[in-house]
Amino acid sequence: LARIERNVIRCDDIISDLLDFSRTPEAHAEPIEIERWLRELVTEQARPDWLELEFDLRTDGLVVALDPDRLRRAVINVVENAIQSMDPQREGSGEGARARLCVQCAVADGRLAVTVSDTGAGMAPEVLARVFEPLFSTKTYGGGLGLPTVKQIMEQEGGGVEIQSQPGQGSTFSFVLP
Repeated sequence: LARIERNVIRCDDIISDLLDFSRTPEAHAEPIEIERWLRELVTEQARPDWLELEFDLRTDGLVVALDPDRLRRAVINVVENAIQSMDPQREGSGEGARARLCVQCAVADGRLAVTVSDTGAGMAPEVLARVFEPLFSTKTYGGGLGLPTVKQIMEQEGGGVEIQSQPGQGSTFSFVLP
């Protein structure tokens, strides 16, 4: 019964993701102080004891107008993916190994860049080329809509997302916003 319940919840999540991806909700932009917002968002997420969290926030109190709920979804998706990518690596790396998640933000060329980097497993070039395809996933669970939704959110906010990743070296996701 517990397994059935977990699968029903998983199916419900997949259907919700499909519906969210197929709709384009109206943005509700509001001014937010990006450094404070990012720090609160990431630190309030559940994370394992073995994860070292690092911040490098350099926007000097910058206030930007954006939809915090939609951006929250994008950032949390990437943070959760990063934690999941580091867990299997930690299993085989011994007791003393520390996994690291680094969240950065800075302004360059009139654009805000928010970067999330991990020390996880990284992605092979053939996986990296497909991560924004709807329904593509390397996981045994989920619907393969997480990163396509992240891309959609960023584009609707007038920005974009870029990924750098190498197998065994981790991944870096960069959100760029006006």
